[in-house]
Amino acid sequence: MWVICFFPAAQAGCLDQVTGESGNNFSTAVMCTNTLSQPSYQFSFYENADIFYGMFSFDKRNAGWLCVTHGNIEGDNLKCQKSGLRNVQAAYQNGNSRVEMIDLDHRDATDRMAAILDSDLDFSTAGRSADITEVGCLAAVNNSAIYLAYSASNIYSLSNCLFAFEKFLSKNPRLALKLR
Repeated sequence: MWVICFFPAAQAGCLDQVTGESGNNFSTAVMCTNTLSQPSYQFSFYENADIFYGMFSFDKRNAGWLCVTHGNIEGDNLKCQKSGLRNVQAAYQNGNSRVEMIDLDHRDATDRMAAILDSDLDFSTAGRSADITEVGCLAAVNNSAIYLAYSASNIYSLSNCLFAFEKFLSKNPRLALKLR
């Protein structure tokens, strides 16, 4: 007798809730987990008219980054701690896609960003290099390649690009399945 078991896919993507009325009486709550198997990340944000609170973990098995921010706006009282022995890997392989990590603090990052932005992209959080510098990160998809640019000196900024990337994948489920 054969028994075949099917297990549901792990919960991934983002859940968000926005409540509010006119004026400053609002709240936003977001929780996200990586859709692709690698790199691993999770982040959550809560914001209302008076306070912002956020947590971000990235590559917990290798680099082990954990960031917490709380205050009046995002970035107040930001503390990031690296608990892993390794640095963020240069690339991660998923079943049908490759994630290339680019540290914006490296001197060749500007040329790499320009080449990525000049390619035929399915998705990008930036339209030009100045946008990457201003925001501090990039998430872009080109066929089966995913590019994530971050600054090792400010890894928390990457959470904003990952949020946009996860929202894009949720609206493009066929592409998300292809990249897995």
